[in-house]
Amino acid sequence: MSIHKGQFISVWEEGTVQTTGTYDEHTGEVTSGTVDTGDLGSLEREYFEYNNAKHQACEVEICTTCHSYITTAKMNPDQVGKGLSEVQVCTNPDCESNQ
Repeated sequence: MSIHKGQFISVWEEGTVQTTGTYDEHTGEVTSGTVDTGDLGSLEREYFEYNNAKHQACEVEICTTCHSYITTAKMNPDQVGKGLSEVQVCTNPDCESNQ
């Protein structure tokens, strides 16, 4: 199964907002219901929680720029070219964070 139902969770400076949604493993796209967050300060983190086929709890990070796709780890060379650092990259090729 590539589409999972679960909870879309937004962590804000002043509280947490949770809605139901879906996560497509093949595309990395996450959808959710809309919620009025009011004035909860700045967004700190978004993630999606679901149970996989083995009924294990899973959590994937969501891009805080586009709010619609997960992020994955990518290794980038450092400034000097002698080491690598891990960065999170949005799986949406059209996301502003990838520009």
